[in-house]
Amino acid sequence: GVAWGTVSGTLLADYVMGATSQSLDDIQQVTGMPSLNPPEPLLGLGVKSRIKLAKWQSRTEI
Repeated sequence: GVAWGTVSGTLLADYVMGATSQSLDDIQQVTGMPSLNPPEPLLGLGVKSRIKLAKWQSRTEI
């Protein structure tokens, strides 16, 4: 969650600025290219289902 966002944001900034590091090399090897999204209507159904699931799972937090 938050830790991954912080680390990946920092590495993205390093990448954009042209900096090099072992961590940046490692993350590029692990993550590779982003995966493709499925076509509609599967994408819309999947997104809506995932949002409803997250709402249901967090119902006790309110």
